[in-house]
Amino acid sequence: MSETITISLDEKVAREFRKNAKQKFGKRKGYLKSAITDAIKIWTQVREDDIDAHALRTLEKGFKMDGMKTKNRADWHER
Repeated sequence: MSETITISLDEKVAREFRKNAKQKFGKRKGYLKSAITDAIKIWTQVREDDIDAHALRTLEKGFKMDGMKTKNRADWHER
């Protein structure tokens, strides 16, 4: 299943992208779609890796929990 996305690119960027896409996929039907799909997948993976790395850095750094009135588990979970 495909979805249509309409974008406007700088002419130089578009020209370079088309040139590189032709080199990688050959000038066959669907070469531009294949190149754009690859580019989006790579960008998405890089973003996910960045988000994961940020989350790990945050966990390693720890959370500052100033203002806590108690630090006793029993106070939090009264029975």
